[in-house]
Amino acid sequence: MRINAAGLGGETPIDHTGQRNAAGSLGLDYAGERLRLSADVIVQHDAYDSQTRGGQPDRRLIRIPRAPNPRRNLSQDYDFSRADSLTGLGRAEYDLTPDITLFGALGANSFTYAKRENPAFTLLDETGLARSNSVFQTGDTAAISGEAGARARFETGGIRHEAAVTPTALDQSLSLGQITAPDYITNIYAPARRLSPGQPKNFPATFPRGRASYNRLTSYGVADTMTFADGLVALLVGVRRQEIDAGNYAPVTGRVSSAYDRSATTPAFGLVLRPTQVLSLYANRVEGLTALRAPSTAANVNEVFAPARTRQYEIGAKLDFQTFGVTLAAFEITNPAGNTDAMTNRFGPGGIQRNRGFEGSVFGEVLPDLRVIAGVTLLDARWAKSPGGTYDDSPATGAPRVQATTGLEWDLPFLRGLTGTATAVYTGASYAGSAATGPKTIPGWTSVDLCLRYATVLGDKPVTLRASVSNIADSHYWIANPNGALILGAPRTVWLSASIDY
Repeated sequence: MRINAAGLGGETPIDHTGQRNAAGSLGLDYAGERLRLSADVIVQHDAYDSQTRGGQPDRRLIRIPRAPNPRRNLSQDYDFSRADSLTGLGRAEYDLTPDITLFGALGANSFTYAKRENPAFTLLDETGLARSNSVFQTGDTAAISGEAGARARFETGGIRHEAAVTPTALDQSLSLGQITAPDYITNIYAPARRLSPGQPKNFPATFPRGRASYNRLTSYGVADTMTFADGLVALLVGVRRQEIDAGNYAPVTGRVSSAYDRSATTPAFGLVLRPTQVLSLYANRVEGLTALRAPSTAANVNEVFAPARTRQYEIGAKLDFQTFGVTLAAFEITNPAGNTDAMTNRFGPGGIQRNRGFEGSVFGEVLPDLRVIAGVTLLDARWAKSPGGTYDDSPATGAPRVQATTGLEWDLPFLRGLTGTATAVYTGASYAGSAATGPKTIPGWTSVDLCLRYATVLGDKPVTLRASVSNIADSHYWIANPNGALILGAPRTVWLSASIDY
């Protein structure tokens, strides 16, 4: 039996903002000679007051203004968010033979929420002038999913096989109700404070709670990993038949307004070569089927659109000297993309986002008490195949061209058990907004975190004490997420914690 409980509450580093979170879970596990069972129930409650959200640039804005102090809350005191979640999970495995295993799993989740928030302020000019409003939204999600299948290990002609057959299914339904209050003017450097959100706007910004959309996903997958030449070559071959049945309901009437039922057979291939014990070379190609959904900032929030194929290609190499290693990879990922219309604020699909890039990392122990991990990603993310080629070659939002991270961990020599860590993260320039409104450049930023960790024993109990500072320079910066929204980076924050094993 496993029992877990967690809770936190209090103010945050951002003005007027507080949070209260609680979670609990009960787990039961059984392991017999052939049969293994597990069951879990998880309950979670989250509550936020004056929660902060991001923004978006107006289509007429030429340059994004500098980021304000992130401690200044752009939300109002009447903003809030409450959410409750109940999840149940069960899994079973049975060994028919030492090399054949049957398995099955079933899970269900119920999620309900109510919130009043500024969904996304709109930056109007370089002085920080912004247009905002308040949206009350309530809804719920109900989902059930399951999988079943078999894994087998066997040999044919000197080739070792690890094969699996896995059918899966997911059924999800969403409901939604929304009331939108009138716009008001504020400033990101001196936020306006209001007593009430005002009288709501008329339909369609206001509609009663009712069914919003549904998703039914099924797939049947078969995969085989073949290893030969004494483990120096491994080949993965897989195929999946996937079907997405999705639809939307019209507000007020509750009738189905659109529906999509598409299927595709998507292959997967992977190859690993080990010419030496320390060097591995690999390549893979994977396809999938995914559906676009309108973001919460759009007028047609949560609307689901027709599914489309995704593709990923990757080649790479890894050097592993046990205590030190290096990796290098090149990749291309294409996935369906969409835009929010600047005039109607409605989100719609059209075109693909093509992501090409390189990744490299080094990791390991450079000295007996000094460990390092460092990585860099170079990314070129652009639109392609948009209707009429209107947005082709436009840069994708929320995709910085350069990202680099360096982390050091040093066991300090003057006190046994004391370790210092330092992490520096650099994110290069990226874009906010959308291709339809004209992407706006977000400057790059750097953040440094420091931490001291002390591990000792008190009363025969292992104890770990931690003191850390994130964003130690208190840098103010924007982050652009993949939907093109502007998010403020977190302010300098001090963390103190203790953990005890008993």
